[in-house]
Amino acid sequence: MVLLVALVGCSETTGGSAERTAAPTGAADLLAPIDLARVVPAPGEGTTALPDSEGQTLHVEEPFLTITRLEGATVEQQQTTWGLNITMTPEDGDVFAEWTGAHTGEQVAMIVDGQIVSAPMIQGAIPGGKVSISGQYSQSEAQALLHQITGR
Repeated sequence: MVLLVALVGCSETTGGSAERTAAPTGAADLLAPIDLARVVPAPGEGTTALPDSEGQTLHVEEPFLTITRLEGATVEQQQTTWGLNITMTPEDGDVFAEWTGAHTGEQVAMIVDGQIVSAPMIQGAIPGGKVSISGQYSQSEAQALLHQITGR
């Protein structure tokens, strides 16, 4: 199964109401941190090879941000598929906004427990620390991703 992953500001979305079906998580410390790192096209000094959710190997630089706490996370229906909305702390959101603004057109890897759980292309600066992971997820797949990312 091919999963398309996007961050708010990374792709165009159409209007429509989102249906929230999983109880949102409030502010919480994560059981495992989320590392955010730039994906590079080839191995090099200071890069690490890690598997993604489809079993392919991607090469990433050292993380530019390690997230240990989220302000919230929800699973929501988005048009005909399901997705995950994550809200970072203000401090992490500021770092993320600055990094995404400087790295338009590049991929960012979300790494949990040494595995890349998503690696979307950055379309522009993403202010506010609000991340939306969307694609061809079923409701149960989106809930499993929420559990993988938050440990809850």
